[in-house]
Amino acid sequence: MVSGYSAPANDSFSAPVVITGFPASQAGTNIDATIEGGEFPYFSAAESSVWFEWTAASTGFVQIDTLGSDFDTMLSVWTGSTLGALNEVASNDEYDGGNQSGVFLSAVSGTTYRIAVYGYRSEQGSILLNITPALAGSIAGHLANNDGTVPLAGITVTAYRIVTDPYFSYMFQTDVTTDELGNYSLDVPPGTYRLEFNDSASGEYATEFFDDSETLFTAQDIAVEHESAITGIDAQLADASHISGTVTGPDGNSPLEDIDVLIFKSNPAEESWSFAGNGFTDALGHFRIGGLSAGTYRVEFRDNINSNYAPETYDDAANFYYGLDVIIPEATEIMGINASLALAGKIY
Repeated sequence: MVSGYSAPANDSFSAPVVITGFPASQAGTNIDATIEGGEFPYFSAAESSVWFEWTAASTGFVQIDTLGSDFDTMLSVWTGSTLGALNEVASNDEYDGGNQSGVFLSAVSGTTYRIAVYGYRSEQGSILLNITPALAGSIAGHLANNDGTVPLAGITVTAYRIVTDPYFSYMFQTDVTTDELGNYSLDVPPGTYRLEFNDSASGEYATEFFDDSETLFTAQDIAVEHESAITGIDAQLADASHISGTVTGPDGNSPLEDIDVLIFKSNPAEESWSFAGNGFTDALGHFRIGGLSAGTYRVEFRDNINSNYAPETYDDAANFYYGLDVIIPEATEIMGINASLALAGKIY
């Protein structure tokens, strides 16, 4: 406790300071604030929380920050009406490497956001909480086939934002599909992004990442600033390879429907495997999965819907790491990747 102070009125989740208007700034303090029972802050070092509430009057990108506060803050934004059932929207500790905090979010008109400001460990002081427009930038480009002669419509373009707090990760931001001319445009808040191009609709073209990379981890960064328009983020997608086969029961004859067939691709540089796609068997036990680039794959079979059959990795391996590599050249159909699944054991 700090002599001469009592806990702020908005120390409790149930008694937030309501912020109105947009843009808006709200002064406050977390001196003598507490972490209340049932409150589980995103950050392990978060202490002395106070709560604010803001309802978006319109849809659009918003920045919420504590710039102007006089202590080391931490910030989380949530939706939900009770402390025990909150859904975190965004969080941050050090905005742009400083002691203050800031997040970007795509606010939805009529949605109420619960905003918690914490002190880093024992830090306490005066708060200035700001809610301002986050002037969006854009990423645009054109997709075509391998020789650039045919525009590709219906390709899903996904933007992943690089997040460094509380740990480095690639966070889904938004996606869009190309139009009939193969063009796309994504509106995104300021940040650094990597893009994925995926033919999830037909599987006729191989997935790739900008610029001509096979994995998200080796893709090129795209820096987007306030109101900047990044153009020319183009790609020419190669014809995809496919894997097909049949899944049966233990007798090798009875077709199994709705078996989940999962494809994983080897990433030699990272010495790891990444998920590359999946599909389900039809009434005849057949599957065909496309969108694959050249590389080394392993195939898993799982009865996730009914749990009647034991999982298996091609070819007849009980463990993924003992599975058989499937080498796929570019633009090739690999057939005969079959499996006969054993009945699963059950405990009652």
